[in-house]
Formats: sequence, structure tokens, C-alpha cells
Amino acid sequence: MFSKRKPIYTTFIILVFCFFIICGLSSFREEQLAVKIAVQQVNNALVKLAPLIETNQLKDLIQTRAEDNSYYGLLSQQLGQSAADYGLAGLYIAARTADSKWYHIADSRPVSDPLHSQLGQEEISAPVTWEKAIRGVRIEPELTRGDRGTVISSYVSLQDEKGQIYAFIAGEYNAAQISDFIYVTLYVQLGIILLSLVMIGWVWRKAMKKE
Repeated sequence: MFSKRKPIYTTFIILVFCFFIICGLSSFREEQLAVKIAVQQVNNALVKLAPLIETNQLKDLIQTRAEDNSYYGLLSQQLGQSAADYGLAGLYIAARTADSKWYHIADSRPVSDPLHSQLGQEEISAPVTWEKAIRGVRIEPELTRGDRGTVISSYVSLQDEKGQIYAFIAGEYNAAQISDFIYVTLYVQLGIILLSLVMIGWVWRKAMKKE
């Protein structure tokens, strides 16, 4: 009797194994797709926002770092609107001055947000990506974990009329949204697998009774 059931047991184990392989591959592909979509969202926001920046006014803001500068309010509104339009966690502008100091210039996040960077807030230890952005080096979108949360970041350099880079815009997408999407999808897949296994077990038991 056991010898007759052995092929069925083997088939059942193979099916379970295949189900979990498919589930794992599917989750991996879904994560890749979700990250790709997130990166595209950030890049679209940056590409649309960059031409709206008034070079001379932003340069003046970088030099003075005065909150009563009329352009500061407008710039903050533009960043906030773009972040909302593209579903981003944040957009901010940073620059390096002639004395090689890094400063935050504008941030899309409201002042009440703990992650908001104030105008003139100095960045003592600038990330490597900032150095690359200010030199115009191509930066691949990356997943970072830090003071601003777990985000997918992308950058675009800002050039003046002479082609010199004087600042950059950084866009951030909340990576937690991707994790939530992956977990929900994974739970659905596991539910389908369990249901399939129950159905297979039920069919198998019916077949055994007939024998």
C-alpha cells in the first residue's frame, strides 16, 4: 500500500517545493518592479522641477541663507507641491559654499516635520552622494537608511549659465511603501499556496478512499 502511495507523496513534495520557488521568484521580481517604479517617480519629479529653479535667485539664497528672502518661500512651495504630485517622501536642495561647507537650502517637508531641514542647516559630514552630485558624477538611485528614514534617493545637479554646478536637488521615495506592498503580495501568494495544498490534499484523500 505504501509503495503505491510513494509516487503520490513524491509528487506532493515536489509540488510544494515548486510552489515555494515560484513564490520566492515572484516576490523578487515584484520587488524589482516596485523599486523601478519608485525610482522613475523620483526621477520624473526631479526632471520636471529642475528647469523651474531660478539660478540667480537660488545662488543669492545660498549666499545669504536668509529666511526673509522672498524666493525661499516660493522654492519651498515648489518642492512641497512636486513631492505631493509624485508621492515622494521628500525633496530638498543642498549646496556647498566657497568655504567648502555644506548647507541645506530648502526642504519640501513642513517645518513641523522632525525630518525637515532648516535653511542654512550645516551638514558636517556630507554623504558621498552629495560629493558626486556637486561634481556632476552620475549617481545610480540607491536605497539608504539614515536620519531621514529608509528611502530610495536620486539626485540632479543644478548648473548656472556657465555650466558650473552650484547646488543639487535630491528626491526621496519612502521605501517602507515598497516593503508594505511586497509583504501584502507575499501573504496573498502564501494564502493561495495553502489553499492549493488543501485542495490537493482533499483530492488525494478522495483518490485514496476509492482505492
